[in-house]
Amino acid sequence: MFNTDLPSGRRRLFVLILFVFIVAGFSVKYLLIHLGWVGDGGNTEVGAKAENSKNMVPVNEPDIPALSQEEIQRVQITARAFVRAYVTRTSADYDGWLRSLKPYVTDQLFSLLEEEANYFESGGQTPTSRFKQLGRINCQDDLGKVGCLAEMVVEQDENGKKIPIERVYQLTLIKEKGEWLIEEVEVRGSFD
Repeated sequence: MFNTDLPSGRRRLFVLILFVFIVAGFSVKYLLIHLGWVGDGGNTEVGAKAENSKNMVPVNEPDIPALSQEEIQRVQITARAFVRAYVTRTSADYDGWLRSLKPYVTDQLFSLLEEEANYFESGGQTPTSRFKQLGRINCQDDLGKVGCLAEMVVEQDENGKKIPIERVYQLTLIKEKGEWLIEEVEVRGSFD
């Protein structure tokens, strides 16, 4: 690492130069901080304000308590019933499909589902599908709403063949009039 064959005068000079650079570097750093050009300028009041702002709770977020296990189970029951009804559809009976979904969805989502049913009735092609098997349903509380991921297997009829398809639905539920209702549904994955 060090060349020990150097004359001792060169080693002393190297150590002296190293010492001068270290002292000069730390002195300049201290001077810049003291002048306020770097860092907080030695002002501990700014640091205290920053620390207090970290501990403050924003005013615009309501204080919503976490859901109990019983509430999460109620949400999961609603999610299970909805996905069973949602994936079971035939091209002949869209009115029955909508009636089966009505108790589980908000009015806004129901109007979107009516538009979807009207589109398919007017000539849009949709294959007949039925619920086959339900996998896991994971639900998490998110500031008054609950997000659920539901895994399932759907059996779809295409050209007389029954094809099993794995799907993952993302549901958003809200509590309206004491009941958990589906506010939004989205397919997150479909594996043929």
